[in-house]
Amino acid sequence: MIKINKINKKFGEKTVLKNITFNLEKGKCYGIFGNNGVGKTTLTKIVFNEIIADSGEITLDEVNQKEIDYLKWYFFVENNELPADISVISYIKIIMNTHNIKNSDLNYNIETFKSFLDINLIKNTLIKKISAGQKKLLSLFIMVLLKPKVIFFDEPTANLDIANKDLLLKVIQQTIGPETYVIIITHLIEEVKDLIDHIIIIDDGEVTYDKKYDKQENITKIFRENTKNLNKDIEKIMGVSNA
Repeated sequence: MIKINKINKKFGEKTVLKNITFNLEKGKCYGIFGNNGVGKTTLTKIVFNEIIADSGEITLDEVNQKEIDYLKWYFFVENNELPADISVISYIKIIMNTHNIKNSDLNYNIETFKSFLDINLIKNTLIKKISAGQKKLLSLFIMVLLKPKVIFFDEPTANLDIANKDLLLKVIQQTIGPETYVIIITHLIEEVKDLIDHIIIIDDGEVTYDKKYDKQENITKIFRENTKNLNKDIEKIMGVSNA
């Protein structure tokens, strides 16, 4: 079990995360939902030890965060934070060397992915020269190659056309298994609702909802009822005031 316990974070005078606490279990797909700017990505970077929390702790099966083997984790990011000035194949080779991946595994995945992203056509291209959609598919390709045990998807469906969006959702579905943790962080809740087993909503830096998701429930209604900032914006648009 991954335990997120009482995480707090400020940037200057701005409080971004307030006492964030929840647990993640193997074999389930979690949706961490919230509007842009509510602290979802900051929390994920804290989980991956890229940002240090002001207080709180994170453990995996009672192992402290400092001792977690992050080579078995994967952060599928929205804005494709890939190295810009190296070629696609150079980046893949670095990943392979770091994780002891065989050439046979690489060749198998290249062939499997060919109809969606032909690695051979872009392998000598600098990563900064490929499109946003290709970067996302490259990140997906790397994820499949690595077979990680813990996967965080940050806004996975952004910048993808319908066909590649469907591909990505199918791949996410295939990653869900008894030994994996799968977490989807997004504000595009309708696009991922069929994958979700459990919903966690973050609003204004706080957890406002943390429950198992019944597929018969209206996920949009759940989201609206637990995002006060969204409700305030709607009131402004409609000319409603509580004053």
